[in-house]
This record gives sequence, C-alpha cells and structure tokens, in this order.
Amino acid sequence: MDRTKGIGGSDANKIYNGDWLDLNRIKRGIAEPEDLSWVVPVQIGIATEKLNLDFMAHDLGVTYKQSIDLPQHEFMTGQMDAITSGGIPVECKHTHDRRDIYSIAEQYHAQLNHYMMLFNHTVENGTHPLATKKIDYMILSVIFGNAKHESMTVDIDTAFCNELYKREKAFWYYVEKDEDPTGFDIFDDKTPKNIILNGMRTIDYTENKQWESVAKEYKKCKQRVKEIELSTPEYRKTKELNDELKSMIENDVRKVTGHGISATRNKRNSIVITIDK
Repeated sequence: MDRTKGIGGSDANKIYNGDWLDLNRIKRGIAEPEDLSWVVPVQIGIATEKLNLDFMAHDLGVTYKQSIDLPQHEFMTGQMDAITSGGIPVECKHTHDRRDIYSIAEQYHAQLNHYMMLFNHTVENGTHPLATKKIDYMILSVIFGNAKHESMTVDIDTAFCNELYKREKAFWYYVEKDEDPTGFDIFDDKTPKNIILNGMRTIDYTENKQWESVAKEYKKCKQRVKEIELSTPEYRKTKELNDELKSMIENDVRKVTGHGISATRNKRNSIVITIDK
C-alpha cells in the first residue's frame, strides 16, 4: 500500500491529535517517514500478529483472513490486520504488561473508528468480497508483554467519527493543494470519546449532583475510617455510602468517574469504589 496516496488508520491518530505538519510533508513527498525497521515494539507487534490473531480466534470461536487491504474511499485508506469469518474487522496491538485494554482502545480510538468508517463505505460501495454487511463494532486484540492476551469488541463512535472525518478532510485539502497546513490548531482535541468495550460504557458523573453529594460524603467518612472496628457507626456509614454509589451504576456501565471517586466493574462483575489519587 502506497501510504502517500491517502489517509490510513495510523495517520488518523496523528491527524486527530493535531500532528499535521510532518505528516502533511510526508504525504506530499517532501519528507521521509520514520524508519521503523529497528524499532523494537513495532517489530514485536509485527512478529506476533499471527499469534495474536490465533489467540483471538480461539477465545471467540471464529476463523479469520489476515491482512486485508480495503479499497480507497475518497482520501481514506486502510489495511485491516484481519477480518473474521463473521465479517468483523480485527486490529492487533502488542504492549507492555502494565497497561489495560481500555487505555489501548482510548489511545487508538481514532484509528479504530477510521477503519470502521472505511469498512462501512466499502460495504456501501460493494468493492470488497469480505465486506458484506455494515458493522457497528470491531475487535481489538491485544498481547500484554509475554503474559496475557485479551480481546474485546469496540463499538463505533458515531459522533467521534463525524469529527474525525472533518479533520481528515481538512488535512487532505492541504495535501492536495501541496501546501503546509494552517488553522489546524482550531480543532478541540478534547472531543469526548465514547469508548464502549464489550457493550460496556465508561461515563463521567462530574455533572451528576447525586453522585457529587454521595461522593463527597463518602470521601469524608473514608478519611475518618482508618483503623476502626467494623461495628462502629463510621464504618457502617461508609459501607452504606459505598453501596449507594454502586447502586447508581447501570448494568451496561464499565466505569464511572467524577468528584474524585472512581467506580470500576471488574471481570467478576463486581464494582470496586476507589478514591482517586
């Protein structure tokens, strides 16, 4: 794939984050892309891609076809790491073992949504035999260090896609004009990312007044409850507030943040309340 002829998935991350100038000059052929031949994390990711996909296929009970180039749509290009037998695209990543899959999904949110937009355009255009139906999610498959593999679905973020498309179109305008880009700093890089993994949302309760009230009281009680007996009124109050916070979390919510309190649903479907540091 000639990466100077369009915007690919890895480009989408750079464009969304405002890294336009160097990428613009690479696309125009007046600068050379970074040589990744001896960048260890990149090459480990490439070397382990087939293994990554095999674990994904085993976990989910699917088969796959690897390395799928999608036809270009307007300025959008993309090479999928794989497409499953059910017609779902797959993106593979390799990272260190101290990270979690949510942070990976957040880091590559633009790349994943770029691929999903392009895949759905391919379905509309009928230009690839494996792209037969539109998707509302894709699979993120991650190897963590040398100890763990995890795969999850990532839902398409429609509002984010609309903003991403605008930025990509603006970026490509300057490439076609053969000019350095200007004005790209007007884009707000804080556009909310609605990241849904395996159908589970993460939401910010900063504007939720009930959460604010309970969270503040919980933190006060928690500070007083250091080394006390379980039967004391302070401990019982803290437990009641803990339960009240948990009761505010809907079944399809993975994580809630706001007012210095985080509530996270673990793999056992239990909710853990923590005070942010």
